[in-house]
Amino acid sequence: MPQNTTQRYTKAVRIKPEMISEYKRLHTDVWPEVTKALMQVGISNYSLFVIGDLAVEYLEYSGGDFEENLAIMENNEAIKRWEAICDKCCLLPITDNPDSGEFWTSMEEIFHLD
Repeated sequence: MPQNTTQRYTKAVRIKPEMISEYKRLHTDVWPEVTKALMQVGISNYSLFVIGDLAVEYLEYSGGDFEENLAIMENNEAIKRWEAICDKCCLLPITDNPDSGEFWTSMEEIFHLD
């Protein structure tokens, strides 16, 4: 039986308290070109959760090379425009390396049940 090659990724970010409503509003109507770009590189089952000022994203990846596909995403014009808008809502960062310039911080998976 072939092994499932789907990889799971989860990240977290803090949202500026005054931007929480706007951040939620943005994600009630994500641009079709953004969702299409995600699916084209093998990203599926993408979810975004918010509690207070904490946003947590979860996604599954079934492509061949995650780093390569992230680079493709970083060069996608729709993704660049979308992230520029959303990044205005985020605080820097939840990380051990605050000088990284990254908004999102990867989370370690410690349990999974299929």
